Amino acid sequence: MSAIKNFIKSHPTYAFRFAIRQVGQELEMSLRHRSAVRKAQKLLKALPVKLNLGCAPNSKAGWLNIDLFDSRADLRLDLRRHWPFPDGSVSYIYSEHVFEHFEIYGEVPHFLAEALRVLQPGGVFDVGVPDTEWPLRGYGNPNHDYWAFAPKVHPENCHTQLDHINYHFLQYEQHK
Repeated sequence: MSAIKNFIKSHPTYAFRFAIRQVGQELEMSLRHRSAVRKAQKLLKALPVKLNLGCAPNSKAGWLNIDLFDSRADLRLDLRRHWPFPDGSVSYIYSEHVFEHFEIYGEVPHFLAEALRVLQPGGVFDVGVPDTEWPLRGYGNPNHDYWAFAPKVHPENCHTQLDHINYHFLQYEQHK
């Protein structure tokens, strides 16, 4: 048996290492989510609440700021799981540069269903996603203003316009 273990340790494929890393990340996210669910009940003092989903460092005063990966958020919830808010308890959901990170056929329907469930009648769901018209209009035109912007925010391995377009849409497979 130790020969098999040694082989597995010394000859893993990139896909195998990637899968193991993902399992570890999913476990860590699950633990964060469970902790945030317990904490959420303490933060729900007055209803309705306003949710700032995927806030990163952009917290909004008077809102519940939620981000799975940013420790400065009020709650580190995994939005792919059940949201710990009562039905109709939210007046406003703001979500900027979050929606594109969900897998379209499995995670997006859940995300939208949870948003609908927690929103009160007449509540607002404000979703912002990356502007795709700007880079696509610039493609093939080296003088377009997008090409002055892209190198400032994209990684150094983006050399061609198509590299930048691919990065814009996929962001190292973070965008789904």
